[in-house]
This record gives sequence, C-alpha cells and structure tokens, in this order.
Amino acid sequence: MFPRPVFVTGVIVVAVLVAIEHAQTPQPRPQFRSGVEYVQVDVRVVDEKGEPVHDLKQQDFKVFEDGAPQDLKTFSIVDLPLPDPSARPLAASLGVKPDVATNVRPAERGRTYLIVFDALLVAPCQTLVVRKLLREFIERSVGPEDLVAIVSTGLDRSFQNFTNDKSRLLAIVGSLIGQAPPGPTVGAAQDVAGRAERATGISGKGAGRPNPPIGDVIMNEPRQALLRLLGFVQAMSASGDGSKAIILVSESVPFDLTFNTEGLSSQGSALLSDVQRVSTAARQGNVPIYPLSPRGLTDGADCEADGGVFPAIDLLQEIRLQEANLRALADDAGGVPIVGTNDLSGGLRRVVALSSYYYQLGFDSSNTKADGKVHRIVVSVTRPGARVVSRKGYAVPRPADAKAIAALAGPPGSSAELRESLNAALPVTDLPISVTAAAFRQAGGKGISAAVVVETLGRDLAWSPAGVLTMPIELTAVALEGRGTIKTGDWGRMQPTEPAETSARVRNFGLRWLARLDDLKPGRYQIRAAISNGPSKQGSVWYDLDIPDFSKTPLAMSDVVLASVVASQRLTLRPDKVLAAVLPAPATTLRQFLPADALAIYAEVYDNDPQLVREIETSVVVIDAKGEEKSRDVKRQTATDGVVRIQLRLPLAKLEPGAYTLAVEARQTANRAISAGRALPFQIVDAGNK
Repeated sequence: MFPRPVFVTGVIVVAVLVAIEHAQTPQPRPQFRSGVEYVQVDVRVVDEKGEPVHDLKQQDFKVFEDGAPQDLKTFSIVDLPLPDPSARPLAASLGVKPDVATNVRPAERGRTYLIVFDALLVAPCQTLVVRKLLREFIERSVGPEDLVAIVSTGLDRSFQNFTNDKSRLLAIVGSLIGQAPPGPTVGAAQDVAGRAERATGISGKGAGRPNPPIGDVIMNEPRQALLRLLGFVQAMSASGDGSKAIILVSESVPFDLTFNTEGLSSQGSALLSDVQRVSTAARQGNVPIYPLSPRGLTDGADCEADGGVFPAIDLLQEIRLQEANLRALADDAGGVPIVGTNDLSGGLRRVVALSSYYYQLGFDSSNTKADGKVHRIVVSVTRPGARVVSRKGYAVPRPADAKAIAALAGPPGSSAELRESLNAALPVTDLPISVTAAAFRQAGGKGISAAVVVETLGRDLAWSPAGVLTMPIELTAVALEGRGTIKTGDWGRMQPTEPAETSARVRNFGLRWLARLDDLKPGRYQIRAAISNGPSKQGSVWYDLDIPDFSKTPLAMSDVVLASVVASQRLTLRPDKVLAAVLPAPATTLRQFLPADALAIYAEVYDNDPQLVREIETSVVVIDAKGEEKSRDVKRQTATDGVVRIQLRLPLAKLEPGAYTLAVEARQTANRAISAGRALPFQIVDAGNK
C-alpha cells in the first residue's frame, strides 16, 4: 500500500495562479523544433468598428522578427461558438451541477478569462458599477466550457480560482470593494481644507480649498497592485495553449507612466521600474490584456470628486493620464482598451468576440540561446482597413530555476514534475485525468472527511515496446482553502511491472486512485489532483467542493458516490476502506454508462437529534431530460449512531440513451418539511458511442 503523508506545514501556499504572490512562475516556454525556436503568435484582426475580421488566409499575413521577415510554418483559425445564455440543459435549470471535473476539454474548447480587480486603483464609489458589470458578464457571456478566475489586488484579497461554477464566481463578485484613495487633486485639496478648517474654525463645503496642481502620488499601493499584476501576466502566459484573456478592471494611476525619471521621488522611480516589468511581460506573453476603466466617459465631476468643487483642468488631466496608461498597457499586451466609454458592457462583449475568433501564426526562429533577451515581433495584414492586435515580442527563457522548483508546494519526496503540475496556473492536459470528491462526517461527528476519486486512462502513459511502464506513476490530491493554502493532502507512487496482465489491464481500462482527506471543516475547498508519469507526462485537474456544516440542520446529507460494474474493470491502486465496506465496487468518476451496466449508489443521512428516534424516509429517483420520473426507490429506516445509510443497486437496462438526473432525498416521516437531498447528472450512451 502507499504511504499517506499529510503534508501540512503551517501555511503552505500552492501559489494560486502559480506565483501570483511569490513570483515563482517560469516564463513562457516556446517549443523547440529541429534546433530552431518555434514561436507562436495569437493574432486578432479587427475592422474599423473593432469587430473581428473573418476568413483571412495565410498569405494575408506578414510577420517580422527584429525587423527580418519570417516564413510562416503553421497557420490556423480559432473559431469558437459564442455563448448562448438561453441554452441551459435540464440539470442546470434545476440547479444540478456536474460532480466530476476533468482536464479533458471538448473539441470546441472554451475560453479562459482571468478577471483582475485592481482594487487599490478603483475608487470605492465605483464598486457597485463594477459588481453589476461583472455580474452581467458572467451570467450572459460565460459559456459552459469557459473557465473564469477572479482575483483582487486589494486588502480584501477576494479570490476564486478558475472554475465554470457561476455561483462561486458571482459570490466573489459580490465581495469586491474599490479601495483607491482620492486622486492627487481631490486628496490634496481635502487635506489642505481640513487643516484650514481646524485652524480657523471655518467649516463647510469648499471652505479654504485652493486649486492644487497635480503632484507626485503615494506609490506604495500602486506598486503592490503592479507587482501582483506582473504575477498574473506571467502565470497566464505560462499556462499553455487555448483562448486566454486578462480583463483588468482598473482606473490606473493619475501619473505619467513614461520612462522619464527626472524629478521623481524614489517611490516614483520604483513605480516606473515596476511598470516597465509589467509592460515587458505583457509584450512577451501570448495573452491579451483588456484594461477596463469603470469611470467611463467623464469630465471629472463624478462620484470620485464626491460633489466637491475642484479645478476642471486638473481633474481632466488626471483622467487623461489614467486612460493613456491603460491604452499603453493594452497595446503592449495585444488587447483592446475599454476606457473613455460608457458602453462598458459592449466592451466586454467585444472581448468575448475577440477571444472567440483569432488566428494562430507559427514560425521558426534562429534565436536559440536561452538568454532571456526580448525579440520584437511585428504582424501586419494586407486587408485594407484592418488592424492587427497581437503581442509585440517574446523572449527565449533561461533554464528553470532549480531552487524555485524545489520550493513549490507539494508532497515531501515527490518529483519536481508532480509539484509543477500541482502548482500550474491552469489544469495541465498532457495526461487526461478526472476527479470527484464526496464529503462525509467522520466517525463520532468530529470533523469531515473527503473521499477523493482520481482516474486516468492507461493508453497515454509511458509504455515500453514490451508493454511495461517505463516510469513510475505519482498521484496526489490536496484540499486548498482560501487563496491556495493546503489544508491537507494525500500522495502515492507505483510502477506495476508484473504480472503482465496487470499492465495490460491498466493500458486497456486505465487506473483509479482513491485518496482520503481527513479533519476538514465546513467551508469551500478546491480539491486539486495531479499525476506525473516521468518528465514529459503530467496532468492536473481542479474540483470545487462545498462542505456544509452537517450539524446545523435537523437532517443533513453527505455527497453521493457511484460505482459501476463496467468501471470496476479499471485497476484500483488503493481501496478506500470506508467505502469498500458499503459499496460492492470502488467508486468511480464515470458519469456515462452503457445500458447493460448497473450502478451502486451510496450516501449518508445525518439525524442530528439523538434524543428522539425518528423514522427517516429515503428515496432515489431517476429523472430524464424532459423532467419525467423514470424510476423511484423508497425505503424507511431509523438512524444508527445518528446515521442513515442509503445503499442501492440500480440496473440501467430499462433506461433509453440520453441525459438523466439522479436525485437522492431524505425526510422525516413525522414532519416531511424537514428534508435533505443531493442531485447529480449522468448519461446513458449507446455501445457504439462509448
């Protein structure tokens, strides 16, 4: 059996979005082909209205590196269907969410958005504008295959890692708060006026307020925001292929962010250095940044002036500087600025359109030295009136820092490859992996235990011609809380070599690994699972697990776990002793089953009044895509040690191929209003489609 270390060492940060806080993210790593550097550039081409230009050909593009023309080796068009907010499957309309996460994206892959709320540079009075705008974006413009993360640079540290769970995203949006201090004009006037009022005893709006010039600003908070933004850009740039975008909600600083340091304070010079680092990372990364200013079109006399009377020229100058900074950042990063407009929703719709249709160009460069130098890229098109939006350069990365890799959070004794996969900015897709997790009350009612099921296919592992695994398999599962702190974790390593039929079984049916994460508390966790099979084969996946307080309601229910006859053919590296006592086969992440299969279902009901013996009615119901009930199994029983166990074998032969919802419920027979329940979607597929 495998060792089960709990690798908790105080506060360990899994560097959410890799090195958002610790700057340990490696730079983007272009692929090497035949001794030359292969460079890929994602290019968005827009017309006079800013809309994507479709159907360009390879010959319409010209690419220059450091002024020299390049021959395109690869050319492709990414054309993703736009999200349809009205298209919702029955399970989603009933509030039923999938209980399995996988890193296998469909052929029509979705978009990946990182929303950075620059709280330290957004005025508090703009908070409601931002919340409303982002709420509408998530509800209307995020599709079921899209991934979204939200991070705040402010003191609130609001955070939600990449997920397609809109309820989680909306909850974080509701917690965002602008935290920028007043601008220089307003701040200086208010400070002078306050001192004058205290000295003279004169009070009242506008009393003693001079017309202050725009001066230097306090740099500490803008610097912190820029450093965090730098980490976000680097993390997204290093996260692999696919449609990615950073939406930066910010007002920027009312300060000229040119590289002229004459007359600046030491803080101002340091800020400009930080700006240069962010601009360099934006030019090198293949991820567009779309800055969005919630201030919109204004003359300066808006909520940030708080009704005060200030020199219009000074306020307008601040706004011009802020907007110029945001436009410059968008230009560096291959994005489009959403500034100086009141149609902020229209700007976000344009982000979706540009993230859904773009061109991928690839060329071989002779620059092979890993010296970290930046090489300038210029892309043009022959189409009249068209404008190119793309990154401005790239850098051949230096070799990875061994100390930084060794410092990555993960199981003690695990390989660097496993820790890199665990700490990646986005799920790693080299090896397909799926995960589900179910929370149960621990024996004696003390703490909560999560049973984690991790499964992968066998054909993609590292096999020798003789049919033997050439590298060991490492797996880990951790529970992350807050902004990425590991609460607890599990780890295992194996390399089956004999007997031969074991290897053949793994290759044909894949393998399963069962982990136990004990002593959890109620709250929201991200279960992150990773697998490594040597230097070039890794995979990771993230699963959102909400654990309720099982003791707060008269009746509470655990999550539901499933096993199946067909899935039992998959090799299990380690059984779960608790589930093995109540299920005839190991739990599985499969949710697509053949009609000839049979399911085993298990859940627990917690009766939280031990003083009275009550009869509990449990039911397991199958509902089809039309909302019609196809089967129902009802039982009545009393709790043993406060627990009622729901166990059912469900043959699938009578169900037609299609989508279904499995609803598991429990209620008191004496008071049927007291109830608890869970639901999960599954499918029956034809044998020919398996």
